[in-house]
Amino acid sequence: MAKKLLMTWDGNTKRWLKKYRGKMHSVSCRQLGTPPTKEASSSAANAWWLSKQDEIDGKARERTPLQEMQGIARALAFIEEFEKADPETKFQIADAVLGPGTVERMREGVDLILNTPTDKDRSIGAQVEGWLNGQKAALAAGQLDPTSYDGYRVNLNRFRDWIGAGRSVATITAAKFKEFYEYLLSEVGKRREWEQGNVALKPGEKKPGLSSKYAKGIFATTKTFIGSSVSGCEMLTKPDPAFAFAMGCVG
Repeated sequence: MAKKLLMTWDGNTKRWLKKYRGKMHSVSCRQLGTPPTKEASSSAANAWWLSKQDEIDGKARERTPLQEMQGIARALAFIEEFEKADPETKFQIADAVLGPGTVERMREGVDLILNTPTDKDRSIGAQVEGWLNGQKAALAAGQLDPTSYDGYRVNLNRFRDWIGAGRSVATITAAKFKEFYEYLLSEVGKRREWEQGNVALKPGEKKPGLSSKYAKGIFATTKTFIGSSVSGCEMLTKPDPAFAFAMGCVG
């Protein structure tokens, strides 16, 4: 059964729209904290609208018993949809309802209070560090040249900083890695747009975006890292076996 959409998707602006009580309301994928696609942002958009509608209705007037029942029905339907969602979608929905970055800040706050941070061995930062240590050992053994090691380090740190070093490896889902791929494409687009515009750089200013060759290197290094990481492959295999196979995680 297809998921009911509470808002209308505008593919040109990558925004969700809803006309309610004579006024148009909209929210962007950036505000929702999701990738800029209809499929990736629909659940978060539903959650955002339910929250927004309650806010509007609350300001308009006190709700009648019928409206209260309708609100409860909508909430129950949302809870049912939320329970069926995968961990990454739940994270996006919670971020849309509470505000971008709120869930991550709450998680970090709880860790500080309980003094029980994310298992360092399961953090992305620790996984990256461990993988790079293995490359450093290969360098010391003469099996890897310094230039290649430095390229691995710079490329993989770019992925680490993009996704968040303190986050769990459970964050590395197929959807998240595709989002990273789209991010690299957007950076390549920025570089090409700048080159076509022939705009001179100011003193000390760096070229915008990434070159196609550099982006391919980052993607290849990250793919190798995930493919050789048991934790990463576990997460990729579950939601999308075909994508995991392409990443080299499934034999």
